Amino acid sequence: SGGFSLLCWNSTFDPKRLYYNDTVLLQDLSIGDDQICALTNGTQNARCWRGDKVSSQFPDESNQFQSISSGLGFSCGVSMNNSSIVCWGSNSTFASLVQTQFLDIQMLNIAVGGSHACGLNSTGFLVCKGINNFSGQLGVPSNSSYEFSGLALGGSHGCAIRSSNGSVVCWGGEGEFSSSVADGVSFESIVAGLNFTCGLTTSNFSIICWGPGWPNDSSSSSSSSGVVLPLPKILPGSCVESTCECGIYSQSQMLCSSSGSICKPCPASPLSLPSPPPPPSPPTASSPPSPSPPSKAMRKGLLAFAIVGSIGAFSGICTIIYWIWTGACCGHKKIHNSVQPTITGSNSNAAQPSNNSPLSRSSTIRRQSSRAMRRQRSGTSSKHTDRVEEFSFTQLVAATKNFSLENKIGAGSFGVVYKGKLLDGREVAIKRGETDPKTKKFQEKDTAFESEMAFLSRLHHKHLVRRP
Repeated sequence: SGGFSLLCWNSTFDPKRLYYNDTVLLQDLSIGDDQICALTNGTQNARCWRGDKVSSQFPDESNQFQSISSGLGFSCGVSMNNSSIVCWGSNSTFASLVQTQFLDIQMLNIAVGGSHACGLNSTGFLVCKGINNFSGQLGVPSNSSYEFSGLALGGSHGCAIRSSNGSVVCWGGEGEFSSSVADGVSFESIVAGLNFTCGLTTSNFSIICWGPGWPNDSSSSSSSSGVVLPLPKILPGSCVESTCECGIYSQSQMLCSSSGSICKPCPASPLSLPSPPPPPSPPTASSPPSPSPPSKAMRKGLLAFAIVGSIGAFSGICTIIYWIWTGACCGHKKIHNSVQPTITGSNSNAAQPSNNSPLSRSSTIRRQSSRAMRRQRSGTSSKHTDRVEEFSFTQLVAATKNFSLENKIGAGSFGVVYKGKLLDGREVAIKRGETDPKTKKFQEKDTAFESEMAFLSRLHHKHLVRRP
């Protein structure tokens, strides 16, 4: 009554209230031979009454169901979690058998009979499981997807409403459920007892029952012929004030006395299965993580490194500029080549070069190695600020008395050393490279002489002179 109260009565029509709660309402009432079950509105938990109060005869309170149905000794429901079938009841053998046979099948709804259960699977096909008992209750007629809608199961038979025209088709029960009264009749809903079936007609909401277990009309000779019950129009549903999701019956105003409407049942729809995950996208080059801001100590280290680096770079630039400037200054000193004068006197033959002999070794050194001697000045020699003096060949000839033998003080590698006296009175030692006409490796001597001159130029002896 309104969902908050459940009343039952016996054959004498004495009512008995089994449930009352004005906050937790009931829906989808299902009645079996020894158990009554219903779902709570909102939470979709199953509540059951009667039975032996054994825990195995009742569903777990945490289970939530889309729909439930009760039969002979057991009940089943469609789980909201994964659309699987869960069964319970006093006949634990049938309950366990049916649940196991539906184990890998997702179902939209379920109807329970005596030893079997039927329903529409996730693709809309009618499926039956359980025990056959030679009655053919598992012999489901060939059907297409969503061909059938409403289901009703008895002890050994089953019936279903065709979605296209509302007609009823039955199977099992050893073929005793064919009735001429139901042929061509459209039904809104059907229910079944142990060995009979009743349906609510669409045309005038009257009740027709048929089957071997239903008493026959005296005028009918067939045991399976149907009987139209002499009842007033039966409501196909409850009168509600809320909006109906799948439309209302056209006679709602008359049937509900202008108070509310009767909602049409919604047809079974495919399960909204979760869509498969999208294929993994091809790997992309991951951008490097943004660097975290440096700590205070790191910032100080970077600052010190930048300062030291700047000083080093500045020093390097200054060094380069200095070497460029000193090179330019040294390059400005132009050393004039002097022509060796003709020498007369007793030593003229020794002093005068032959037409076939090369120039004086000292002249060759002046021309070829003056720049090399400047480059090789290094180490402590750079500390001397004395200017290197240059003398002409004529001055050297005069200082050594035309390189006379009396001024000869020794001989070194590839040359002779002479004592000389300059015009200002300073005494100096002068080494003059000599050409040996017997020497076959003149180039090697020339190179050795240049190296020796370069070495001596770094000594900066105050009496060492160099001729341009």
